[in-house]
Amino acid sequence: GGGGGGGGRQAPAPRVLSLSELERLHGQLARTTMVTEANRDAVVEVLRAIAEVMIWGDQNEPEVFDFFLEAQTLSHCVRLLGASTSRQTSVAVQMLQTMSIMIQNIRRDTSVYYLFSNNHINRLIAYDFDFANEELLAFYISFLKTVSLRLNEGTVQFFFQGHTDPPSFPLYTLATRFVDHPESMVRIAVRTVTLNVYAVPDEATRAFVVEDAKNYFPAVIGAMLRRCLAHDAPGVGHGALETANAEACDMLSYVSDVLALEAPGLTGAVLQHFDQGLVEPLLLGSLLVGPDARAGEHDDVSLQKGTALHLIGRVMEIVTHAALVNGLVCRLLAPAGQCQPVEESAESGAGGEGAAGVAPPTGGAAEPPQHGGGADGRNQLRSALLEALKCGDGRSALAALQCLAAIVRSETPSTAILERVGLLPASRVKKQRLLEALVRDDDADGAGGQDSGGSDGGSQACADTGAQASPQQLEVLAAILARLEGDMRVNDAALVERRRQLACWLLLQLAPQPAACQGAADGVNDSAMALESTALERLSLFAGGVWCDMLPHLLDEEWAALRKAVCGGRPPRQAMEFVGSAVAPSVRTSSSRDGSKSSARSAHDLFTAAGAFMAARIASLALRGMPLPNALVSEAEAGSAALDAAAAFERLGSEMDDLSGVHACVGNVPVSEGAVIRLEGADALPCRVAFERGREHAVFLVLTTNRSVSTSVSDSQGSASSGTVRGGPMSGRGVGALLLVERSVDAEDMGVVRAVAHLAGTRAERDENHPCWLHICVRSPLPPRASAVSALTSSKRAVRHVTDGKWTLAFRDEHSCAAAQAFAAFATAQLRETCRAALAVRVG
Repeated sequence: GGGGGGGGRQAPAPRVLSLSELERLHGQLARTTMVTEANRDAVVEVLRAIAEVMIWGDQNEPEVFDFFLEAQTLSHCVRLLGASTSRQTSVAVQMLQTMSIMIQNIRRDTSVYYLFSNNHINRLIAYDFDFANEELLAFYISFLKTVSLRLNEGTVQFFFQGHTDPPSFPLYTLATRFVDHPESMVRIAVRTVTLNVYAVPDEATRAFVVEDAKNYFPAVIGAMLRRCLAHDAPGVGHGALETANAEACDMLSYVSDVLALEAPGLTGAVLQHFDQGLVEPLLLGSLLVGPDARAGEHDDVSLQKGTALHLIGRVMEIVTHAALVNGLVCRLLAPAGQCQPVEESAESGAGGEGAAGVAPPTGGAAEPPQHGGGADGRNQLRSALLEALKCGDGRSALAALQCLAAIVRSETPSTAILERVGLLPASRVKKQRLLEALVRDDDADGAGGQDSGGSDGGSQACADTGAQASPQQLEVLAAILARLEGDMRVNDAALVERRRQLACWLLLQLAPQPAACQGAADGVNDSAMALESTALERLSLFAGGVWCDMLPHLLDEEWAALRKAVCGGRPPRQAMEFVGSAVAPSVRTSSSRDGSKSSARSAHDLFTAAGAFMAARIASLALRGMPLPNALVSEAEAGSAALDAAAAFERLGSEMDDLSGVHACVGNVPVSEGAVIRLEGADALPCRVAFERGREHAVFLVLTTNRSVSTSVSDSQGSASSGTVRGGPMSGRGVGALLLVERSVDAEDMGVVRAVAHLAGTRAERDENHPCWLHICVRSPLPPRASAVSALTSSKRAVRHVTDGKWTLAFRDEHSCAAAQAFAAFATAQLRETCRAALAVRVG
């Protein structure tokens, strides 16, 4: 019969890890001539048990492994793959898993050699598995990775068959078939296998993979190119963009790892394919055409300019091969005629094998094309990058800043090349000077008083690095300032904050030393000071706006946040993330019922103006060589300003007494909705208001200058009628409020606060047709940042939350109505003057 003596579904005997147990398991395999549905589970169990016994024997009983080899147990295992009435996936999976476990856990080198020496592993590698089964493919590729981890000069001979014609290397070539497999774990395993192969210092093996590189690496670069193009695919969602970007970065890391091995012959092949297949046609080529243009040899592989710049920045961040990075930086940013890297001594700190600035080998190919043939003789790529930074759309400008920040942050480019392109950070200059000082001190000590004047000549140029701001450096600084100026008038809030963070970080890194800020640098300094002046003028307009009470605190918080983001050694992490072409929506031009700008839009404009001023202040300080203060105002100045404000509010009460006989409710009065306060006749003006259509309520209008104001934010079912909304409280930090207070049913002299309006956000106007009616416009109950965010969305729910309110109050006579309007307007004016004084302390 075809089943053999080892078939059946009997339960396995209790496991005993011993030589006799392996003999028993071997006997079962030897007697099994065919795998059927009837004996499949028993065969799977035998294969699993063999792995356990073999691992135990390797560590405890060497005779176990001797028997395994002498009895050719592995040959029976491989034989059973083809001895099946149908494709038995479970047997194949267990076989691969058993071999992976054995190879991974066997400790003795001799055991590994014996296991690899009989060609059974190669037979298993080359077996025609059914890779349509995803589980089987996963175990197969994991098996290849496990085998590759055991490769060295001694074991590679069992897999690389150099004696055949042509030579073959199944472990390598069969793995590379899956280089662009849809499953990410399979692709990662393939990269691991190839890296382990490349790391083996065997000349014959290396000659094989170098020859195979002409087939493999075009496939790698092609897969990378498709990931890059996926960034600009029409209709791609945010999740798909993140996936494409992550996969492109993974493949860049793989290329960097291959180059880091410095394998002779392989490095040149990889550089050639990487440059000719990706860098030149796609990344650099896309900078010279419009976002929708298709021109030249590579009509089907153009990217949007912002995408190309971001990916170039990723290359700078991830790849650490000095020759490649130096060459790319030169081609991208060096002045025309200076785009070829130059050799640089090892003392420059660039690192890497050989001269840091040598152009990447191209394996006999033509030199990389230069892009200095513009009408003005400039480097076209540099012009395109700086143009995108200065005048491009928000996404392209962000990508240009990301690219520059990645170059400045990278330790790979040489000092000479960074200086040539105008991107030499002050930290690199400082470190280099310290190292040179230490070297000079050591030389002086070693000379024992002898004259060593000639020894410093080679490093004199390095010592002078950064002494004068170069034209290229000033050009970059001017472009960054131009971007900051342009961002004063943009409304893409989703991107402008990232651009400002990167711009400020770059300015702090690249600002020349004070001694270098002479002559040509004066123009950049003047531009920075003019930018700060313009930003301050725009910010000052909000000192009398609907959010003026929040402005001092907002400036303090925003300065602290921006300073923290830009003062680190690395660029702000979130600002370096990829942004797809589907950027956040522009600000809605919402307005109040009377046509004026809504408080939500005003809040957005306030944050835009505050951010612009903060960035301009940092730019001005950086270019003047001044440190950034921890806060806009010192504690002493803030305390003095607070005392002045408190005194002003105390005076406000007495000044209000002289205004039409109306008194102000001044003091520590609770001002959250639902609070109970004491009503005193002279402090409250009676009137009527309708919170709901057709239902009027008798209320009192009360003014408080309390320094802690709470409003309410409506829930999803809430209503914003008459300017008040119900729901959980959200505390603000405004100063002063108008209250609508309804008399309590429990006590005649007590009242319940029904609505709160921040004093700074109110505007009172009498009705032209009804002289006893007073219309009071009130701002959004949300804090300014939440209101600003809501201005960016078209969500109906968000619109309900931030709709500006309007109270219509009916007084008993014209005099009372006029008095209410007068004291509200007077209090608001006084509050805004106090806020202007607080602003002056912070920006003076």
